[in-house]
Amino acid sequence: MAVLASGLALAGIMASCKPQELQYMDRLGRDVVLHQGDITVQLQLQKKGMLVLPEMAHTYYWYDKGKVNSSQAAYSGKVLHGLYREYDRAHKMLLVSGRFHKGLKQGRWLSWNAAGRLRQAEIYRDGELNGALVKYDSLGRPADTLNYRNGVLRERRPVDSHPADTTARKGLFNRLKAIFKGKGKHK
Repeated sequence: MAVLASGLALAGIMASCKPQELQYMDRLGRDVVLHQGDITVQLQLQKKGMLVLPEMAHTYYWYDKGKVNSSQAAYSGKVLHGLYREYDRAHKMLLVSGRFHKGLKQGRWLSWNAAGRLRQAEIYRDGELNGALVKYDSLGRPADTLNYRNGVLRERRPVDSHPADTTARKGLFNRLKAIFKGKGKHK
């Protein structure tokens, strides 16, 4: 009888809550903060009752006994689900930011160097790279772009640091193409 009364009381409280309060209550027990050496990790875990059926091809990230683990096709603990951030504790700088969906990396993931400049930007769908992965130099300028589709590298485009050289190469390429087609002048 006491259990029924407490359940009814909780239902009454939930019914009188605002949407923001319900979101906060939903996250209670899901938000985790870890301190690993010089790094602080903030993450969110799966919602109560969420069912995750692992697939063979995917790598799952999960939390157990105070640390984040990963494994292919399985997990043993609570899967990561929601925001994920790593900070440098000494300098209070953001190092990694991304999101998990049912233990799989999802959406845009960004990482920064110790100076706060972008180091890498990547896009995931269902735990696989899917889209542009951009690597940046130490000054935060794009240095290399890799394009992925469903985890498979499709194209690599190095960023030229000298645009004038690109024009010269295109001109040279066009001249060589004309020579091989017999339209160019030979000296």
